[in-house]
Amino acid sequence: MTQNVIIIGGGPAGLTAAIYAARAGLQPKCFLGVKTSSQLQLTTAVENYPGFLTIMGPDLIDTMVKQAEQQGADVVYDDALHIRYIQSDQLFTVFTADSEYQSKSLIFAGGSKSKTLDVIGSAEFWNKGVSTCAVCDRVKNNSSVVIVGGGDVACEEALYTSRTAKCVYLVLRRNEFRASAVMVDKVKSEPKIQIIYDSNVVKITGDKSVNSVLIKNNKTTVETELNVSHLFWCIGNQPQTGILTGTCDLDEFGYITLNSTKEEGVNDKTTMSSQKGLFVAGDCADKKYRQAVVAAATGCMAAMDCERWLQEQEKFEKK
Repeated sequence: MTQNVIIIGGGPAGLTAAIYAARAGLQPKCFLGVKTSSQLQLTTAVENYPGFLTIMGPDLIDTMVKQAEQQGADVVYDDALHIRYIQSDQLFTVFTADSEYQSKSLIFAGGSKSKTLDVIGSAEFWNKGVSTCAVCDRVKNNSSVVIVGGGDVACEEALYTSRTAKCVYLVLRRNEFRASAVMVDKVKSEPKIQIIYDSNVVKITGDKSVNSVLIKNNKTTVETELNVSHLFWCIGNQPQTGILTGTCDLDEFGYITLNSTKEEGVNDKTTMSSQKGLFVAGDCADKKYRQAVVAAATGCMAAMDCERWLQEQEKFEKK
């Protein structure tokens, strides 16, 4: 049976798209595989998602899944391994390990994965002081933290954290920043931020949570122990878009590029990719915000754009 829409992604973007598409009568089939699972599945307490004073990451996803199913979405716990667009039929084919599915449209919400380094203690203290988002993890007053990275994101996180932290150690593996000059100037002018060049984290230690980080200078090999409560990896993100190679346009970093449409003389951004009928939501097209609430919003947008497009193409079969 040909679907109206297939949704790929198990995070707030994909599940919100599933909720809206189901309410529109599209009967979406939503793939929640391991490869496109939400980073919230690896998160403990979430305190910045509207509607919840605090909720565990996996519980938030579970609630979204139940809501999508309640609205009529068909949730499939399987990985989409390959996507092919058949021009002659104007259909998308989604392949899993042992099945294939055809659809008139596709919403891709595969997300992105934050890059980390495999150092002693990083896995042990994950979500116990070690994470990839200072904005997500509230740093208590008078705490000291380590932020690893030299790009704009690392600088932004350092500046944000310096509002409450006693001291922010910004650790760069080289002797220069990759960030823009404006961001570097802001970081250097903040007295709470100490910049440590030419260094790498070699060990993270603690009891129930992080209490120290050992860094090593790459040139002198001198090791220094920093007494801190948090370590944030800010060394980049990898969008999970590999299965779209050859299906739609990706930028140099692997993020999906979105098209603009011109309606009534106004350039209007949409969630459609370069491939007609393929819509995008969440972190796989978002280099800047990477927040659950933003991903959910784009999921809503993608579902509405998809429904409108199906109606315009006279492909909408309400069941």
